[in-house]
Amino acid sequence: MKESARRSSSYAADLARLAFSAWQSFDQPRGALAFALQALVTGCSRDEVLEDWLKRSDIPVWLCDSVVFDVLRTQSVASETAARWFAFAERTAVATSDPSLVETLLWVLGRQALEHGELAELAGEVAKTNAKVRRALEAAAPTPSSG
Repeated sequence: MKESARRSSSYAADLARLAFSAWQSFDQPRGALAFALQALVTGCSRDEVLEDWLKRSDIPVWLCDSVVFDVLRTQSVASETAARWFAFAERTAVATSDPSLVETLLWVLGRQALEHGELAELAGEVAKTNAKVRRALEAAAPTPSSG
């Protein structure tokens, strides 16, 4: 059991140090990333990797998008770690206007995403030219049906 925990700790440390560009060598980088984090033995190790990644200045937008959609949405992550990633993702979306990240935040956070002024404004702008974001925005802010 101790050996397994030590291997998991070493694996988590390796993941935390791995160059983000290394994920691009996989046919499905997002799937590989989600699988690698899911393979960690404990949620604590997953949180440590995610926290270590947030300390880095080279987080690509696609990875931020993947963490929110493929990890925070589906895997056990400490609420404090998730909150830091959601805040980072929102700042990244506003800074980059990346349609995929905006769409992800709308789907994952739903109505809560619209409580953030800059993100809500950006979503409205991006939705004018992006059908996926428009659908996600409509789902996050359903209009009352007339009748």
